[in-house]
Amino acid sequence: MDDSSSKRWLEFPRALWLSLVVALVLGLPTLGMGFALDDNLHLLIFEGRWPLGSPMDLFRFAGGDAEGMRLDLSALSNPL
Repeated sequence: MDDSSSKRWLEFPRALWLSLVVALVLGLPTLGMGFALDDNLHLLIFEGRWPLGSPMDLFRFAGGDAEGMRLDLSALSNPL
């Protein structure tokens, strides 16, 4: 695409709305998926049931020491 055609697209009055509608249509199928992959772990952290971090520290999954990690893994196999 040359410079003039890209400029023409951005000057199209409905370009923003058209882009938003396309994004919404492409994202709609994911609404029915439910939790996937690490969502349950993030839920545990957010609820305060994961021993590491806090709700504001959602992406810290391990503390760094081996013994602590063993305890964390045993807590996962025996929830509550």
